[in-house]
Parts: sequence; structure tokens; C-alpha cells
Amino acid sequence: MASAEEGQASGHEAGFCAELSLGVGESEMGSLGDFDIGIFVEARKPFPRLALQAIAPEFNARVVKLWEEFGERGEGAHPRVLPVRLPVPAQADPLQVFCCLPLPKGEMLPVRLEIESYDELMDLDLDRMRFDPSSYETYRDDTVRAVVCTHGKVDPCCARRGNATLRALVESPDVEVWHGAHFGGCRFAANVWFLQSGNCYGRVLPEDALSFARSEGRGEVARLGYRGRIGQTSLAAAAEQLLRERYDLWAMPEVVVREVSPTEPGRWKVEADVEGAERVLGLGIRQVSEQVRPLTCRSEITGPPYGYEILDRV
Repeated sequence: MASAEEGQASGHEAGFCAELSLGVGESEMGSLGDFDIGIFVEARKPFPRLALQAIAPEFNARVVKLWEEFGERGEGAHPRVLPVRLPVPAQADPLQVFCCLPLPKGEMLPVRLEIESYDELMDLDLDRMRFDPSSYETYRDDTVRAVVCTHGKVDPCCARRGNATLRALVESPDVEVWHGAHFGGCRFAANVWFLQSGNCYGRVLPEDALSFARSEGRGEVARLGYRGRIGQTSLAAAAEQLLRERYDLWAMPEVVVREVSPTEPGRWKVEADVEGAERVLGLGIRQVSEQVRPLTCRSEITGPPYGYEILDRV
């Protein structure tokens, strides 16, 4: 576990990035990033800093190339690939690969595959996963799995907060819990991904962790900490959470954001289905505070926190 001195020495002297982010009122909603599919690959040893590159360098290079192409064209495959590790790793069984494949209307197809070696990752048909996810229905696995970022080699906040939250989740017999390598958004630690839904949450405290798992087990989005879902844009994630709060609707099918389109700088038109009824509202961005905070404990990049708000007029 990182000490306070390590946190201060790693990029700033004002404290840990998670505490600073919370202190200036930064919202975690819409902070996950945009991914078309999610792939979680079992590892058997503690993660080095560049976890995927270490265990599957060829597949890592393929993923990097896909992201470069997506950056150039603004379209195409852009998967999120994350090594995961059981608290007590298996020794000889096949390696497990979990895939989150988005379906229409905000649903997720959770898939479990087995491979004998990391070389087999190169055989994954990412285009089929993206464009024909229902063809993987025979591999469906609805086990409630939680992946907690505990990757202290990337940021001490993930080690400090993530391990405590992981230990709390392990207490539940209804949740299969995994360590996760770097999620992104270290300042929102502890970060937890639930694989049957693809939902990611930030600032999950140990004392609240089981309530998040219970919400997910009921097919609901938890009321706090929602960062986004695989297959969902950052703007759609923020709009969905704000709509759920406004109408007090938390079951997954009750709120579906269909499209978010720009209207003017800092404002977007949101088209959504809310309990089957079409809604058109606005989404705005506002600066929460003039104070700046580091993006992570080990980053020199700072900036003021922003938040989203639902507007009645588009």
C-alpha cells in the first residue's frame, strides 16, 4: 500500500488525486471514455505497469494499431482490453477471457471464452464481436463479476482505495471478484467494472461496495458513481445518469439514450427513451470550480473540474 509520502512525491504536494478530485466537486459521470467492446483477459501474476503489453505483446500491438486507425478516421474498432487477475490465481486451468458486447437498446451480452495461451488472442474476431454480437450467444455467461482496479504501479490511489473495496466485495458469495489493471480515471478510485452489464463506477467505498453489487444483480444501474458503459459515449453516459436521477428510474431498460448531437459549444441535443416514451432535452457542460486538480497522482497535467447538467430547452 502506498504511503502519503509516496503520493506526494509522485507528482504533486497537495495530496492524492482522488481526494483532490472529490474536494473540488469533480463529477465522475461521463468519465469512462468511448469503447465499442470490452475484453478482459485473465492474468496469473501481479501486473507490471504496462500489463497487456507484458502478457500479450502481439495482441497489444494490434489493439494500439486499431486505436490509431480510429483516431485518424473517427470510426472503426476501438476495444478496451484489460488484464484481470483472481485474488487467488488458478494454476493450470485454461485462461479465461470475458467480453462485453453491446446489443441494441443499451443491453449487454456478457461472454466467457477459454484460451490455452495468449497467442490465441490474435484469433479473436473483433469485427464479428462488434457487428454481429448475437452470434456469441452460446458463450453467454451472466455471472455477476466485479473487476476492481488495484493497479498501484500506475497510481497509488488505485492501490489505496481499490484493494480496500476489493476486500469488501470478496465477502459476498454472489459476486466473482477480480483485480483489474489500469482502467483510466485513477482520480475516481476505487473504480469497479461489472462485466454482465458493462457498467463502470467510480468512488466506490468499501462500506458501499456490496450495495453496488446488489443493484447490478437486480439489473439496475447503481444510484451513485456511474462513469459509463462499454459501447456508450461519454456524453450519452452523462445524459443517461442525469435522466435516471431526474425521473428516479434505475432499471437498465427504463432509460435508453439513443442519440446525442451538438447544438452549440458546450451544449448537445439528447434524444432518449424514458419508460418507452420519447424525450428530447438538452445537455450542458459547466465548470464546477475554478480550482485545478491533477488528473492523476503521477501526472503534471492539471485543470478545473467540469460537470454536466440536463437542460429543459435544447
